[in-house]
Amino acid sequence: MSTKNTLSELLQFGLVQCHDKLVFLFKGHEFSCTLRDGGILCNCTWKQNNVISNCFMDRPGFTSLTDWCDSCIQELLSEYVTRFSSWKRVKHQKTGAPMAMLRARIQELKPTVGRVDTIATLEQDLLRERRRNTYLMERIRLLENAAQRPADTMADDNPFRLQF
Repeated sequence: MSTKNTLSELLQFGLVQCHDKLVFLFKGHEFSCTLRDGGILCNCTWKQNNVISNCFMDRPGFTSLTDWCDSCIQELLSEYVTRFSSWKRVKHQKTGAPMAMLRARIQELKPTVGRVDTIATLEQDLLRERRRNTYLMERIRLLENAAQRPADTMADDNPFRLQF
């Protein structure tokens, strides 16, 4: 599957919206950016030690998810990683979905004019749906676990007492 123009296709098919935030973590560092019209990634930030810094303000944005991730890792952290899959690691902040999952949805939404269903393509479709269902079930489980955890409160509930 070609990744050329995929960010703009995600926008065209309504899988993401303009101004949505994309985020990935690498060795304790959090990188984020905003997706703009045409599939351009801009407004990049780098969070290290709970300090957020703007970065890559010297360029007109990125048109590729891979270029953005590589620039974050190589230029900001001076690390050279060869086995980093940006599509699997970067998440759409609004939905929490990995970008690879959203990219896979493009193929499902494209018109199927002239496509002949074979056993192999039907099996691929079934596997894709099973993976999506599994991902959604895990997200539900995560949210249910978060809802069941008791809220952190102070012993005397005094809002003016400092916590250390």
